[in-house]
Amino acid sequence: MPKPVLKNATLTLAVPVKLKKELGELKEINWSQETRKFLEERVKRIKSLKIK
Repeated sequence: MPKPVLKNATLTLAVPVKLKKELGELKEINWSQETRKFLEERVKRIKSLKIK
């Protein structure tokens, strides 16, 4: 059975120039993946707090 095709939207954000430079120096890190995981967890946590 073929895997379902996942569709992604693009999110653009602004960061300070110094931070952008520091992110670029860490080439082994996939910042899209790191940011996606962070946002997913943050949304989950905020939703769980609203339920209570």
